[in-house]
Amino acid sequence: MMLPLLLTLALLTPSPDPWDTGLGRSDNACLGFLFEVTFMKIDVAEMEAWLDDDTAAAVAAARAEGKDLEDRVAEIMLGADNLVFRMEIARDGDLSKLRRGMGKNLEKAVQQGLIDAEGQQKVLDGLAALMDPLGDRKAMEGDVILYHITPEAVRMAYFDTEGRVLQEQTFTDPAWPAGIKGVFLTQGSKFRKKWGRSLKD
Repeated sequence: MMLPLLLTLALLTPSPDPWDTGLGRSDNACLGFLFEVTFMKIDVAEMEAWLDDDTAAAVAAARAEGKDLEDRVAEIMLGADNLVFRMEIARDGDLSKLRRGMGKNLEKAVQQGLIDAEGQQKVLDGLAALMDPLGDRKAMEGDVILYHITPEAVRMAYFDTEGRVLQEQTFTDPAWPAGIKGVFLTQGSKFRKKWGRSLKD
């Protein structure tokens, strides 16, 4: 069984924002960790979340209290109207395992009632289109995937190591904001507790 390992990268200076969202720039507004597979100690992706100022303030308050931080931070982020998740690929190869893991997280979002089965399939199909190999090109270390979530839509893009956009799509179906939040934040997601855990000293 392969289990994720957390390397704390909390309170980051956020990576460059090609979309100029303005997110992740205030105190406590950029959280991050290195997602690894412990069994083989393989780096998978460097993860970041960029928050708006109000969400960052709520995270700061939760951090000051220091209780149940892992779940509290995830719930605060679930309630955010505007946030970005950034994944920087940490090794060359294909993304099938990562995509399957995200699919399992999405299944948990269905179980938690964040989206229904029809919405789940729409999100799965969109993730597959974005993360499948681009022709003969597989994922390369340094590639970046961005997900910008607003109440109305999710904008996703795949950037190569030089920052060029290889794929970009915007999805306006109501399932998308809840579905992508669910991938990263729902109960049972491999990512959920790591956002709050990254705030601990």
